[in-house]
Amino acid sequence: EGASILIHGTEGTDSTLQVTSLAQIILEPRSRTIRGFEALIEREWLQAGHPFQQRCAQSAYCNSKQKWESPVFLLFLDSVWQILRQFPCSFEFNENLLIMLFEHAYASQFGTFLGNNESERCKLKLQQKTMSLWSWVNRPSELSKFTNPLFEANNLVIWPSVAPQSLQLWEGIFLRWNRSSKYLDEAYEEMVNIIEYNKELQAKVNILRRQLAELETEDGMQESP
Repeated sequence: EGASILIHGTEGTDSTLQVTSLAQIILEPRSRTIRGFEALIEREWLQAGHPFQQRCAQSAYCNSKQKWESPVFLLFLDSVWQILRQFPCSFEFNENLLIMLFEHAYASQFGTFLGNNESERCKLKLQQKTMSLWSWVNRPSELSKFTNPLFEANNLVIWPSVAPQSLQLWEGIFLRWNRSSKYLDEAYEEMVNIIEYNKELQAKVNILRRQLAELETEDGMQESP
């Protein structure tokens, strides 16, 4: 409707960020691209002050639950995965990117998710002392792992179903050690091959159409007095 919306939570660093982020995923096509999704996390989570250190960092190596521990970011990633599953062609990234972000939020060799807010990261001089996760993800050798071969740019709003039967368990996270990746990898490779072959055929069709149009134009010129 073109109206501005104010979203306010208790501290504005947990569920508020989930709502604003998911709203942008649904409404804004750029947020469904790899670079756009990275920018969304940087803007809505890191710069907005989600306390990753309190919510995630200690729980990765702790046997007991800490006072401030909470899977807020994981819940957001799970929600994105649910939408991705319902609209598999509308996202430039695949499930691997979401799983990778989950892993690095809890334990990472990069400085992106360290600290509880931007002020702490500046005091720790993480930008000078550590490498950014985004610079690693955006390397061509790594980017291909996170790219969705089914992606087709979709500028429309995507409204996901929230009916209970539409929601599924995210096996890539919660059953990751119980499912064999062999057949999944083989199926994924076969899917990529089919898509590439389809692109080749489509390119040949386009060439033939241009040649046909040129022949029709030549015939028309020859028939004209």
